[in-house]
Amino acid sequence: MVDRVLVTNAALELVEKLRSLHGPLMFHQSGGCCDGSAPMCYPAGEFTVGSNDVHLGEIGGCPVYMDADQFEYWKHTQLTIDVVEGRGSGFSLEAPEGVRFLTRSRVFTDEEADALARAEDAALQSNMPLKGRRVVIADDDRIIREFLSLRCAQLGLTVETAEDGAGAVDTIAGEDTDLLIVDLNLPDMNGFDIVERLAKSEPRPPVIVLTGSTDEDLKRRCRDLNVPFVHKNADTWNVLEPLIREIVGARSASNA
Repeated sequence: MVDRVLVTNAALELVEKLRSLHGPLMFHQSGGCCDGSAPMCYPAGEFTVGSNDVHLGEIGGCPVYMDADQFEYWKHTQLTIDVVEGRGSGFSLEAPEGVRFLTRSRVFTDEEADALARAEDAALQSNMPLKGRRVVIADDDRIIREFLSLRCAQLGLTVETAEDGAGAVDTIAGEDTDLLIVDLNLPDMNGFDIVERLAKSEPRPPVIVLTGSTDEDLKRRCRDLNVPFVHKNADTWNVLEPLIREIVGARSASNA
């Protein structure tokens, strides 16, 4: 498999350190010449990604984006994120560490360019059943809420968010919702309260519960309610994404 963006071992170690300090991260490369320029590292969701940004790939589980205009000049190159000594931008999370991320590049071979085009076309096709489907994310942790919003938007989903249970219920009320992703412990009610309330409504949207707990009673209750649960940890998105594809994709197929 050919990737648009790679990471050196040294940079990956720094990514892991920053993630332990700040939670989920994202990178954005904009302006200047890619080779030798500095990508910006932010808490996930801190930098607003729009239609003029291209998702290049992942490094250490963190999405990397580039301005679309710049991408037109550099789409023929593979980028490698490295780290060097020296202070970079004060807005990038690595600045206090006395080092800075650095982008290096090389031109794809013809074979690599062809393989990449095929892989990206296949990925686009796999996201078609999700395009425009509505997902509501309810979590009182802003970083997690924005991180999941960013990831779901990458899949082509329409995303709305709420920071508490009442907001989640209001957001869903009267709207066709394909999936609710809800934190188990919200300020005003827990995720189970919301699941039970929605069970009395029609149509009831599918629900995925997020939890930082490993309590066996909680797992048992999720199973009793026929609700999948996902632990909040460094691997959350890797577990959550296939569930989203399965649940929303099935609803898309049933409505086709």
